[in-house]
Amino acid sequence: MKRFIFFLIVVFCVKNVFAQNYENLVDTSKTWSTIFIPDIPIEQPWTEFVRFSNDTVFDGKIYREVQYSVDSFQYTWMPSGYIREVDKKVYYKNGNQNDTVTYVLYDFSRQVGEITDSLWCGYSMAVNYVDTVYFASKYRKRFHLYYYDPGDTTIITNDTTMYCEEWIEGVGSMNGIMRSGTYLYCGVTSTILCYFENSVLLHHNSNYSGFYYSQYGEIVSVSHKIISIFPNPTTDQIQIQGIQNPNYCLLSITGMVLIRGQGNKINISSLPSGVYFLRINNNPGMKKIIKI
Repeated sequence: MKRFIFFLIVVFCVKNVFAQNYENLVDTSKTWSTIFIPDIPIEQPWTEFVRFSNDTVFDGKIYREVQYSVDSFQYTWMPSGYIREVDKKVYYKNGNQNDTVTYVLYDFSRQVGEITDSLWCGYSMAVNYVDTVYFASKYRKRFHLYYYDPGDTTIITNDTTMYCEEWIEGVGSMNGIMRSGTYLYCGVTSTILCYFENSVLLHHNSNYSGFYYSQYGEIVSVSHKIISIFPNPTTDQIQIQGIQNPNYCLLSITGMVLIRGQGNKINISSLPSGVYFLRINNNPGMKKIIKI
C-alpha cells in the first residue's frame, strides 16, 4: 500500500512539473535558422534567420514583430508579420495591411486525438501522440502531428510511424519556426538548422555541417557562429569566447584600425565611448562593440 501511495505521489509530481514548466514560444531572446532545400538538384539550399522584436498593437492586443534575415551575420533584419501567444496558442498576422485575418500558427494546448484549428497554411492537423525529448539543453514536450482530412471518420492515435510534422514546446516546428503546416508544399522543403537563446547556440542540426548556407554556394561553419563577445556593452575590457587565441583587429565606425593583436581579451579602456567593430581571424563579417 505504501509503495502504491508513493507511486501516485511521484506521478502527481511529474505531471505537475510538466504542467508548470510551459515555455513560451514568442520570446525576444530566441533566434531560429531554417534551411530551405529546393526540389531541383541544381539549385543551392539557403538559410533564413527569424526572431521576434518590437511590440505592435492591433485591436488592443500586443503582438511582436516577426523579423527575418538572410545574411550570415544577421546585420539586416526585415519585417515579415506579427505574432502573439496566449494560453499556449500562437497567433500570426502577415505584414499585408489589406489582410486582417489572424491565423493560428501553433496550439500547444492540444491533447492526443484532438484536431488543431485550421492553420495559417489552410490545413488542420491531428495530434497522433505526445512524448518528451531532450532538445536545446532541456527536456521538452514534443507533439507528433499528421494532416487531418475532414472526410476522415477516425483520428489515428499512438501510432509512432504515422506523423508528418513535429512541434517542440518553446521551439516550434521542426520544419522551421514559421514553416508549420508546409509539409504538403511543393518546390522546396525546409527544416530547422539552428536554435539560439540570447545569441548562444543551443541546437545545431547534425545533418548539416554549417550554420549558414547561401544560394551562391557559401557555407559558414558552426564554429564561426558560436564566437561570442562579452561583456557587450562594456566599460573597459571585452573577452572573445568560442575560439582560442584568435587574431583580431578593432575598427572605428569609419573603418580605421584602432587595436590589432592576438588573444581572447582586449583592453579598450583608453577608447572614448561609442560604437566599434571587431574582426576576428580575418573573417569577412564583424561584430559590433559598444563602449560606454
